[in-house]
Amino acid sequence: HRTEASDRDAPRRCAKALMWIVRKSPTDSEADQLLELGGLKLAERLKGLHQDDLELQKSAKELMKMLQTRAGALACKEIRICKFCAVNNMDMDSAKRLGQLVNPFQRDAGLGYSRKDAMVHKKKGSADISALVKRVLNHMREHLKDEGVQEFGLEAIIEFASDHDDGGALLQDRAAKCVVLAIEAHPEAYNVSWKGCVAVQTMCRKLSLSSELGKAQALSALKQVYEDYKDDREVRQQAVWAIGSMLNVPANVERTKRANMYTLVQDVVTRLEDRTVAPEQKIALPLPLRAIWTNEQLHSIKLTKMDEKRQSGETEAKATQQRRAPLPRRGAKKLARVDDQFAAGEPGLVDSQEYPFLKKPGLEFYTTKEKRNEMSLYNPD
Repeated sequence: HRTEASDRDAPRRCAKALMWIVRKSPTDSEADQLLELGGLKLAERLKGLHQDDLELQKSAKELMKMLQTRAGALACKEIRICKFCAVNNMDMDSAKRLGQLVNPFQRDAGLGYSRKDAMVHKKKGSADISALVKRVLNHMREHLKDEGVQEFGLEAIIEFASDHDDGGALLQDRAAKCVVLAIEAHPEAYNVSWKGCVAVQTMCRKLSLSSELGKAQALSALKQVYEDYKDDREVRQQAVWAIGSMLNVPANVERTKRANMYTLVQDVVTRLEDRTVAPEQKIALPLPLRAIWTNEQLHSIKLTKMDEKRQSGETEAKATQQRRAPLPRRGAKKLARVDDQFAAGEPGLVDSQEYPFLKKPGLEFYTTKEKRNEMSLYNPD
């Protein structure tokens, strides 16, 4: 016989029990097993039950956070295995067996490398780059907010796009969109921004991927990286090189013009011509990017934008002035004035005069004009 109290109590106890299992486990095997059994979906389902039960909502959120952290760690581990398989041309099963057999203590002591090298040389299967690409991209999509997953994923994409035949997997699985989303999701992460620019530059070796990057708004993302890292010359240089590498496709040249990339070119050219900027702080400008606009075009565009900005500012100022309601004038305050007899002496030095009537016992000598005006109403008699 189920009751409302039991319906509320059972999910709460379930969430607390799972949290205890994950937290008190000496290893992460219980968390891994819970993830394999669908622990994240269960946590989402518990979170959707009984929205007014604060204790249940708190337990479900904490459980979800713990499982997401562990899922991100597992995703990073599998992405690194995928990269290892691509570098050594090894299948996933052999790589996982290698990871299980090599003892980390032996590896630190230098005793496990001989076994590792032997297994790499005796491998039976070769790496399926297409399957590895799909694994990595799926992890990047599932853990978009995890900075570590995005960083390792970009490293793997750089490796896949370098010297491997992916069979079109990077193009078909929309790797360009994943790279752009990673850059946009973590604008303050130095490693993600840096490796994202390198990934764009590496992928542009293929014209098809360069075109897909242009469609995925990679130019706007790279321009934002250049603007965000104003004090870091290395990242800005990497972003400029990535933009220049995308100009091997004519459509990307037109996208560069539409993206107002002339501001970036003007900034780079200005820094190159400025003698006060140290040579090591200047940024090299790729020739394909510099060839889009001449000096006269850049100057005319700058003047046009300044005129438009000035006109829009004047229009806004007029509109603001028209929207303002006239304020009612208030009457000026009437202040008591000092008589001319107290201003005897040098003209213009009224504030420095001494007034004998203010030296009566119990009164202090006032030197400010306001106090004198106030005390001038005092009747000494």
